[in-house]
Amino acid sequence: MNKYIVIACTFFSLNAVSEELCVNLNAGHGGRDSGFMHNSIMESQFVLEVAQQLEPLLEAQGIEVNNVRKTDDYISLNERVDIVSNDPGCMLINLHAEPGSEGVYYKGDENRDFAKRIKDSLSVYIEEPLAFKEKAYRELYGKKAVYINLPLGDSSSPKGMAGALYKSVLQAI
Repeated sequence: MNKYIVIACTFFSLNAVSEELCVNLNAGHGGRDSGFMHNSIMESQFVLEVAQQLEPLLEAQGIEVNNVRKTDDYISLNERVDIVSNDPGCMLINLHAEPGSEGVYYKGDENRDFAKRIKDSLSVYIEEPLAFKEKAYRELYGKKAVYINLPLGDSSSPKGMAGALYKSVLQAI
């Protein structure tokens, strides 16, 4: 059975990594909400590890990184929205690992080109075809949003997923 890592990215207009950038990493679930289970791996733990692996990669590029969830604690959706809304200029990357279809989903025409660049870059690392379409998400209204569903197979690792996402985001910006 396959699971999917869902990575949602919210980005403001970016031109180069040399600009002053910040990222909010939001590892989904946590605490009493462990999400899905795959081969004894809890979704909440997997996405937390991806965020922890991704953070130093982005920081090495001079990007300020703020983790919304640093431990296995439950944070409600409203609390998460409040946290990331305090810094509207930051990119937002939501991480989930749940069943779904692999692909890149964006919200609004202003995100289409950026989402396409992410999709094209991720296609280098993902062997399966990626869907590409517009889809709205309640928690990100008013923000630019790109949601990415990556296949999570038995050989997937948090480090590998973080590396693929890191490379794809850098190539897209």
